[in-house]
Amino acid sequence: MLQLFEPVSKVQRNRNIMRETDARVAKYSRRGLLMSVSVFILTLVLGDFYGKATNLAIFLTSVLFLITIGRGYLLFRFETLYPKAPARWRNMHFCAAFAGSMWWGVILSSLTIVLGFQPETNFLWLYTVVFYASICNVFAPYQRFLNIYLFIGLIPVALSSFSLFSLDGYLYGTVMLALFLLLRNQGNLVSRTYWERLEANYALRQKANILEIEKRDSQAAADLSHSFFVSLSDEFRASLNDIVGALSVISHGDDVTSRQRTLINIAEKASDRQLQVMNSVMDYSKIKANKLLVENTVFNLPKLLETLFNEKEPEAEVLGKELAVNYSASIPTRVRGDSIRLAQLITALLDRALGMSRGVELTVNINFDTTSENQSNLLINIQDDDEEQSPTDQETQAHDNAFSFNMSKHLAVAMGGGMGIKDLDNFVFWIRVPLEPVSNQSFVKQYESKFHGETTLVVNPPAKIEEELVDVLKQWGLKPRLVGTNESVKDVIQHCQEMAQPAQIAVVFSRKDSLTAVAVSEQITDADTQQDIYQFLVVSHLQAQSDILNDHLQQHPLTAMIQKPVTQDKLYNAIADKFKNNAANVGHVGSHALLIDDNSVDQLVVSKMLEKMNISVDIAAGATDGLKRLQSTHYDLIFLSCHLNGCSECEDSFNLAGKIHAANDAAQRRIPLLGMTTQKSDQQDRLCLTSGMDDTIAKPIRREELKKSIDHWLVQ
Repeated sequence: MLQLFEPVSKVQRNRNIMRETDARVAKYSRRGLLMSVSVFILTLVLGDFYGKATNLAIFLTSVLFLITIGRGYLLFRFETLYPKAPARWRNMHFCAAFAGSMWWGVILSSLTIVLGFQPETNFLWLYTVVFYASICNVFAPYQRFLNIYLFIGLIPVALSSFSLFSLDGYLYGTVMLALFLLLRNQGNLVSRTYWERLEANYALRQKANILEIEKRDSQAAADLSHSFFVSLSDEFRASLNDIVGALSVISHGDDVTSRQRTLINIAEKASDRQLQVMNSVMDYSKIKANKLLVENTVFNLPKLLETLFNEKEPEAEVLGKELAVNYSASIPTRVRGDSIRLAQLITALLDRALGMSRGVELTVNINFDTTSENQSNLLINIQDDDEEQSPTDQETQAHDNAFSFNMSKHLAVAMGGGMGIKDLDNFVFWIRVPLEPVSNQSFVKQYESKFHGETTLVVNPPAKIEEELVDVLKQWGLKPRLVGTNESVKDVIQHCQEMAQPAQIAVVFSRKDSLTAVAVSEQITDADTQQDIYQFLVVSHLQAQSDILNDHLQQHPLTAMIQKPVTQDKLYNAIADKFKNNAANVGHVGSHALLIDDNSVDQLVVSKMLEKMNISVDIAAGATDGLKRLQSTHYDLIFLSCHLNGCSECEDSFNLAGKIHAANDAAQRRIPLLGMTTQKSDQQDRLCLTSGMDDTIAKPIRREELKKSIDHWLVQ
């Protein structure tokens, strides 16, 4: 049996591709079928063929109509017939097309023999050339079929032309033979190109499908991994919250020795690192699962930076290092961005710098780049001076925080920035995070000037912050006077009095290796002055626990202590409060608080911390109990867990907050409501504030953070 088309490739065996090919053949065949019948009828009507050979014309027309009906049935019912048996439809179409081509050749040969090359004959010859030339590209995918189709349609016409034995006959016959050869070669070329193109497209689609499947599998694996890490994180957070809370309560006990407190601090730091690792892992998991949502809220950038460096100073001192922080005047006061994740990145950078650096002093340079037209960037560089080797062995810690640092790199990139280490020899640690400035006011100018040119002695400041410190004091309205290590403080004080500019304030920096600030302070106190000098001793975290320093502060009420690193916020508030007698001795004796929490460990931790602050506390284990107590007892403060009944979405807590807020409005009273959450973020804060809460505190609860919130909401 003659096989007009035998599939040999995957493309030719693909039902969808073959259907597209056959649909295209059927579409153009329908057009050609109707056009051919119309042209022949027009020739009979306008020409002389019907008059000269009436019977032949009727016979040719009748057969043409029969073939047209048969072909039309296949072509116009393509959508119905083809899906049932594609190969059978294709073979039937091939046979019907052969019949149509052969009969068209018979028609054209009959007109040529009967009429010769009259106008109607020439018209049909011209139509035949155009028709076969156009249909060649349509039938080209089926090369064997096309060759036979051309042969049985064109060769008989050429032979009939030669049979006239005339010059025109030879010329027309030669043209038809040339057309046959030309169209056959063109069809072979088009057929090869057509299938090669389809095979290439098929391969690309297959590759795309494989990639899509791999993408779905990868996304499913990422989602599964993310779900696992979320569950694991919740379990770790719950355990670490209990551990940190319990350690915080124990560390502030009256019967805890200094050695025990040191060991507790070590345990707290280790727990903090574990929490940071979990945060980094969670963010990395969200990045891989394309579920990371970067917050975009307004926050105070200088406050955030100073808080982070204050928290890291004790750890740096334990490692035998000291942070020298330089703030650029270009840093804006308020910016828009993700403050929680920014703090996480900076903390990871500081941990890595403290763990890897070899020098004793780390210089931190903070700038805000606004030169780019598209975005502004916070730039932080930490330079390891490496002037002397640190005595502390840090290999273990450097290895511990490397994981969190590497995870934070991915987070920084996801936020549109980056972080890393520029110079592995000198260890220059850097971070760049895009932030949108909201206020153009420099943070140096955010402090209200309460001073009027008071002479301020700055004794033994670190050389790297000396110039910046002088500029800042001038901005505040003070008149700074540097006192170096080679100068006598008493002589400087005496000189200031002689110049009619008596010293009124003294900022004394203590050396890292010894408590020199106390000795300098005693010299200032013993100096013969016409008025008192307010002294501010800048000491390290460990020096602040010295009995010698504490005794000195008790004996000299005009002397205050500032812990390193010296940030503008701490220095300004200390000088303003002490010098202007604005220090507020906040007390909370007699205050009564309500704690609504169903976690027994959190109940114990928070209640003990509040009792240490002389605040009595009632504990409610659920929403119903909390509302009952609120109706029967007056409270000055309410603490509400955001995860009542173990709900991570906080719905129950938000509903209770709304009820408490409504009850306060109905009773025309104002009781601060503070939410306690393990999911501290800008979005979580907005949800808490929207539900009716006044503020939020992050779990695990820290005594310092708790006291700061209480001082804010319970100022007497």
